[in-house]
Formats: sequence, C-alpha cells, structure tokens
Amino acid sequence: MRRFEFLTFEFVTAGKQCMFQGRLSIGKDIHLAQSCDLQLEVMRKNRAQCARDIANLVDDFSHPKEGLKALQSILALSEQSANLLIRHPSFQYWSRAVKRKSDEHALEFRRRLADELQSIVWAITGVEFADEVSWNVVADYRGGLRALPLGCYIELGEKFAGRKLMLRTADDHVHVLADGMPLCTLQMADDKSGNPTLVALSENVEVVRHPRIFFGACEVGSRDPWLRVRLTGSNQRRDGADVFGVDDLSYNVSRRNESIEPAAQLICDMWPEAARDIATFTSVIVPYWRTPPDNSSFSVGTRQGAIYISEGSPQQVAEALLHENAHVKLRQMQAIDNLLRYPRDDRVTIKVPWRPDPRPLPGVFEGMFVFAHISEFCVRLSRATSVASERARELVGSLRDVYHQFVDKAQMTNEGDNFLNELGVWIEDIRARC
Repeated sequence: MRRFEFLTFEFVTAGKQCMFQGRLSIGKDIHLAQSCDLQLEVMRKNRAQCARDIANLVDDFSHPKEGLKALQSILALSEQSANLLIRHPSFQYWSRAVKRKSDEHALEFRRRLADELQSIVWAITGVEFADEVSWNVVADYRGGLRALPLGCYIELGEKFAGRKLMLRTADDHVHVLADGMPLCTLQMADDKSGNPTLVALSENVEVVRHPRIFFGACEVGSRDPWLRVRLTGSNQRRDGADVFGVDDLSYNVSRRNESIEPAAQLICDMWPEAARDIATFTSVIVPYWRTPPDNSSFSVGTRQGAIYISEGSPQQVAEALLHENAHVKLRQMQAIDNLLRYPRDDRVTIKVPWRPDPRPLPGVFEGMFVFAHISEFCVRLSRATSVASERARELVGSLRDVYHQFVDKAQMTNEGDNFLNELGVWIEDIRARC
C-alpha cells in the first residue's frame, strides 16, 4: 500500500464534546489536529450518505453490479484514503450533481454521471490495494481520464473522446483496453515528494501532472471539466454557478498563474498555521482567467474543496487563498452544526463594506469569518514588512461594526454562540495588534 507523504499527521478520533469548546477553536492559533478532526468527522458523515445515495441510484447504472462494486471499494478504503477521495471537489461534484432531479436534462445528465463512478474510484483503490480489478470507465470529451486524488490526468487524445474503456489494475500497473484490445500501460510510482502518481509506460499516452503546493496537499490545475464552473452572473450564494455547465473559455490548462506559488510561500512565511489549514481543507486550486484581469476569486458548494483564483499580485492572491479557504472551512463546520438557528432565512439584512448591497445574515456570518482571516494576515504582514498596515486597520474597524450589528440581530445555536464569542475575541485581538 502506497501512502501520501503530505499526510504527516494522524487523524484525531472525533470526540463528543461541543465543537467550539476546545475541539475546534478559531482565531490566529489554528490547531492542525482539530482541523483534521473536523475533516474526518465530515468524511465519515459523507461516506455514510454516499453509501445510501449509491444504493438508491442502482437503477440508474447501466450495469448495477458495477455501481455496487464501486461502492464496496469506497467502503473498504482506509479512513485516510477515503478522506482524500471524498473531500476532493470532483467527487463532491459527482455526489451532488448525480442527485439533481429538477428536469429531463438533469435526469439525463444524472444517468451519465452514475456510470462515471468507477472513473472516480479506480485510482485511489489502485493505490491502496494490490488486487487485480477491472473498471469500466468513460473518457471525457477531450479523451482524458481523471485519476483521483493523484493530481494527474491520463491523456489518450481526442479520438478517444467519450469512448468506453476498461482499466485493469494490479501490482502497481494500470492496463488500458479499448474494445477489449490493449491500448497502453501505466505504472503507479512515487513522485519526488513521495506521493503516489502515474507514469506512462507506452508512447501513445501522456500523463499530465498538476503542480502541488502547501506541503504537497493542494493540486493546482483546471483540467477536470467538472471543475470548470460556469458562473451565471447572479453573484449570489445559491444560484451563482451552473451545476451542469462547463466554461472552457475561462480556464486555460496550459497557462500558469505565476502568482499562486509566491502567494502560497507568503502565507507560509507570515502565518504558517493558516498554510496548514489550507492544506487540510482545500484539495484543488483552480486558476481561471478574466479579460481584463480583475483579481477575483470564488468557491462554490457543489465543488467543495476547490477554490478559484484569478490573476493578481502575490499579496492579492494570498488574501484570495485565505478568503476562499475560510469559506470552504466554514462549510465543513456547518456540515456538523449550522451554527445559525435559521441558516436559510434571508429576510434580515445588514449593510457591509465588502458588498454594495445589504447582505442577509447567513452571508454576513460568512463574511465576518472570512474577513477576520484577511485582517489577521494583514496585521502579520504589516508587522513583518510595514506593508498593509492601513488596510489592516480599515478591515478590522469595519469588521467590528458589522460584528456588533450581527450580534444584535442573529439567532445562533448553542455551538453558534460559542463560535460567535470566539470570533469577537479574535477581532478584538486583531484590533489590539494593529
């Protein structure tokens, strides 16, 4: 069994005590073990839900036995491997999109997605188990095969676009067959960092590897069409992204965002605990392009674990990475407890400095948590380099005002009250260091 070297920590067994009373504190001192504990607890919940969902999808598989084989493989994975697979945004997308039943288009897409489950699980099972297994997979519209969560893509060429293929894995080798005939062979190996990857042993196949940053835990790339989100233009949390659309214009697989790696290093230098937190909650950083460049970023719940970053200076991109990872982390917290008593109630709004329109309380709650991270980063940056000191003071000043308005209007769960109190302490601590 191969292992991922960036998993240098041991997952902490989830406890029964309240989330925010020691087990997962928030603030400048981020505890890695507690963050991993949260990820593990959410993974267990998601794996159980996934088993129920796949069992309910049996009629949608072309070959129900193949779907059940994929399910059995997911259930047999170790907790570390299952966590890597289930938290990957491509898996997250599959698990959400396959349950959409809104119209005939969605139903047709759902049936196609059901048959792609084996395309998702084959690689991680090949890493963990040496048994010989055959998988029926479908190449994407460019003739590629995903290999989750190895951070690479198998490129067979456009003539194989949409083709049904068979993969046979055994003893660290992957044999690709088309129409029952051998097509090419790959081998499981370790990359320079000691993480599992694939190596092509045949000339008619290419393995494209995504760069990895943040201790090797985050892959940087946009090759997977499921991650090429098409935005609707609404700029709203609930309908800002098209679940089924693919935007090829905004994502250039061969173009590098040169600011991402310097930004990651800046976070590692200024706030190493936050760098580890990004490594824990974000699996894929997806570069996208705007004309003209606008230094924007986003994340979406249907691709949980992915954050989308456009061009900008290293400081701007560093802030964007922290910003979006905070959104991802908060969604994981709210998978365990909503924190807000009425998380879908948008009737009460507050004017905030980060958006032109008044925001509903759930959006304000997210914004406070996110901008507390940006304020903390700016304070650290200003103390180390004399850069961003004015921005830190402006951010924390406006954050305090919004916080006091929110406290007066919001209704929280018991855990949410603890969270809100800790957030208030953190904001005041940041202000004292400005």
